[in-house]
Amino acid sequence: MNTRRTRQILWLAALLLVVMNVGAALWALQPVTVALPSSTDGAGSNTRGQGPAQRPVPSLADLNSLAQVNLRRPIFDPTAAAAAPPPPPPPLTIKLAGTIIEPGNNQAMIVTREGDYLRLRVGEKSGEAEVQIIERESITVSYYGKSIVLKVDRPEGG
Repeated sequence: MNTRRTRQILWLAALLLVVMNVGAALWALQPVTVALPSSTDGAGSNTRGQGPAQRPVPSLADLNSLAQVNLRRPIFDPTAAAAAPPPPPPPLTIKLAGTIIEPGNNQAMIVTREGDYLRLRVGEKSGEAEVQIIERESITVSYYGKSIVLKVDRPEGG
């Protein structure tokens, strides 16, 4: 009895699919009708079905100005692209007076242009110069994207 019931269900499903296919085919074969909105001009006459609206004909002067356009010109303005390069960065105005080397607490003694003394650690800045490495007699700073090594400025005869 189970097999018989399964066969009945399968036949009904197949019949349902056939009916749906026939319905879809009939629906697809129907002619398409498009309802266009009707438009009227100022006189009240219907212009539906008369074709596209007529555009005014351009004058000869308009066509001549269009013919004078250089189609092979650059898309961008070449004078704007050739801008002056950025000015070079100002010279580095700090000096290294000495270093303090301690485990986990290295510091650099910096003399600024004004004569002030600063103690800087790695990652700290003086103006645009950022301390990257502190060693026994020198430091490395990053100045406008360039790495510069500064050595201890020792006075003559000392």
